[in-house]
This record gives sequence, C-alpha cells and structure tokens, in this order.
Amino acid sequence: MSSDASFVSMIFLRNDSIPNLNRAVFTLVDDSIIVNLDSLPFGTRIDSVWPVFQFRSTYFALLFQENIEKARIDTVVLLGNSPNRINDTINFTLPTRIQNRAANIDTIRTYRIKVNVHQVEPELYVWRELNRQITTDTTVNQRAVFFDNRYLFYVDTGTENVLYASNESILTSTSMWTRRTLNFAPAPDVLKLRNIVEHRQRLYLTDNQNRLYSSSDGENWNLVNHDLVNAEIYNPLFSMNGLLWAIVKTNTNEYRLAFSENAEQWTDWGALPERDIRKFPTNNYAVLVFDSPVGRPRVVIVGGTDRDGNIIPANWIGQTDLRSGEMVFEPLPIRPNQLPPVQNASLIHYDNKIILFGGTESNGNIIPLRESRNEGLNWNIPDSAFNMLPDSAFNVRPFEARSHQSVIVSDRRIFLIGGRNDARSFSDVWSVKLNRMYWAE
Repeated sequence: MSSDASFVSMIFLRNDSIPNLNRAVFTLVDDSIIVNLDSLPFGTRIDSVWPVFQFRSTYFALLFQENIEKARIDTVVLLGNSPNRINDTINFTLPTRIQNRAANIDTIRTYRIKVNVHQVEPELYVWRELNRQITTDTTVNQRAVFFDNRYLFYVDTGTENVLYASNESILTSTSMWTRRTLNFAPAPDVLKLRNIVEHRQRLYLTDNQNRLYSSSDGENWNLVNHDLVNAEIYNPLFSMNGLLWAIVKTNTNEYRLAFSENAEQWTDWGALPERDIRKFPTNNYAVLVFDSPVGRPRVVIVGGTDRDGNIIPANWIGQTDLRSGEMVFEPLPIRPNQLPPVQNASLIHYDNKIILFGGTESNGNIIPLRESRNEGLNWNIPDSAFNMLPDSAFNVRPFEARSHQSVIVSDRRIFLIGGRNDARSFSDVWSVKLNRMYWAE
C-alpha cells in the first residue's frame, strides 16, 4: 500500500448559485499551504463550496475548521464530491486545515487551506482629494502639465502669470507646491494657458497677439521666430508622430492647419476641415493623442467653438493615412443623446478607453463624466456603482463638477487639477485610480 499522502490538486465544482467558484486555481506553496494565488472576484461567496481533493494516495481525509465564535475546532470527515454527487459542502470563511491519511494508514500529511477573494471591487474608481487649494488667486485661464518629471500649474491671476511647481513624480497629500518665477522674452500679451502643448521635450503656447513661445524648463520662455508668411500661430493643437500641429490665422482672417518639426519651419496642411455643419474648432476644444489597439497614433478632438464663438456639434479624429502618409481628419458621427456639443472639456486615455471630464453645454450645464470604449465613436455615462464624482456619500468633501480642469495620467493614476464652474475657479488637486490597475503589484 502507498505511503505517499502528499497533495496533488484541489478544485471547486461549479455552483450556479455562486458564480466564479470554479475559476479558482489552487497551488501548493511552501509545501504546506494550499492557496489560490489569483484571488476570486470581489463578492464571491465561499461559505457553501463543493471542493474536490486529490492526493497521491488516501485512506480518508479530515477537515479541521476553527470556529472562532464558538471557540472550538470542528472536524469534518470528507466523503468526497464529484460532478454527479455532492457529499461535502464546506464553509471556507473559517480557518481550515486538511489532514490526509495515506493508504498505508500510518502516513499523515496536513495542509492549511487559504481561499483568497478580492476584498475590493476591481472596477471601482477611487477618488481622493490631495490638496484643497494650491493658491487662492486664480482665474479660468489656467493649465497644469506633467513636464520634465514634475507638475507645473500655470495660473493667470488677472494681473500676472504665475507658476506653481511640485517636484515630485507622483502627487500625494503631502506634495509641496512652490511658486516659481516666469520669465518671458519678450513680454507676452494675455497667455492662452489652456492650449499649452508639449513637443520634443519643449512646451509651446501662444498669447492673444498670436505670438508663439517655447520653453525647455517650463519657467523661461522665448519667442519662436517662424517662417509663416502673412499668417500667425493662433493656437498650438497637438504633437503626434514627431510633428507639432497648430491652427494658424492668415492676415485675411482665414483659419488653416499647419505642421512643423521644430516650430520654426512650417508646412501648410490646408483650410480647416469642415463637413456641412460639422466645423473644426478654433478655441475651447479638448484634444487627446493616443495609440489605437494596434499601436497606431491617433488624435481625437472633442467639442470647442468655431471662429464665430458657436459650440460646434461635431467631434473629429485624425490619423496618418497608411497609403499616402498624409494626415487625415474625419468628423465623428453626431450623437447628441450620448455627448451633446460641449466646450472646455478634458480628455484622457485610461484603461483602454477615453474618459471625458467636465464639458460645458451651450446652456451652461456641466457634463461631469462620459466615457468611450471605441475611440470617440460612442459615448456613455459610466456606471455610477463604479465611477462617479465624489459626494457626501463618500464621506469626503464633494467634488464640484467643473470645466477647464487639467487632467493628467501618471503611474496608472488620474490627477485632476483646478478648473472652473459658474461660481468660482479652483486650484485643488484630486487623484483617481482604478483598483484593478494595481493588482499586478
């Protein structure tokens, strides 16, 4: 008779009343613990489980369970389960050991059983306020960026332009924001802070005189001398595939698109793309550059206003044509029931979807959250059970819906900084993370 009482395998039989149980995969760790290293989904019940054990040989097996409430050890003689016959229903919420006696009756092996179940909802977005106020003096003209491994928050106070910097790669509740000196040569007119674009390790922005400035450190800015004839840089738009794209305005008040490698020598792309009422924005748009599932860079442009200040009803997507190598812009379908025309929203690419924060409708209402899982073709309101703006039910200070906020993704977290609603401007800092993004650690 065999004297080998060692463990071979353990599975849970399918139970239609408890989904996911049969997905558990158990491993022997340290030659003494039977455990599922990949936890079962959040909320999976383990109080009525049908286990199946296999050992090298067995005469009989016992389960010892610590009943903490009754201060005793309960013993269960296992009769054995199979898909056709259930003899043992076990509550694995109790500390459990299994003792197997080999066929020779004399050899015994005992193992501890640990059934892991995720204790947090994997799809939950966790919001946390990190800083209530970076500064008391701010207006709607503001922008935060993550540049050169630090966070920069640019603020127009109404009388001057101010920079606050945090020299930390990841923002926390203890992160310090230090006021820094901004130097411009020559002195600018009112800066269009919201349209700052990073390109080739430099930041670019324009002022109200359509002068283009650049900076390599975010603090010292110099005028860019470019070769555009009878035209000026109206707004930098985005950087993609090594090219900086911008909206340019001619001396005849025509708006066009142009691109450049170095922001000095520019190539005219053409007039702003338009399809019937689907115009291309010149101001107050949200831009996001991201990689498609096959790794192809794309840009999506959501909302904004046209040259006459009207909120446009269309969103746009741009990508390089694989045959011609030229940039192509196409309007996305108009679906106002999913995402009405908006301005001053913010976009990020997170967990393989696009999330939109805080667009303002023509009636002044703020759309707090939308998400798209197909690159902007369709939009929906996130499931409030998993992702919603914090209110008093979260036992934290409510997050006031707003537009103009800056949204940054770093270390698999979303950071929201500042913004504006009808009542006031903000300079607070919030972090948002999806629980599931951290389970691989």
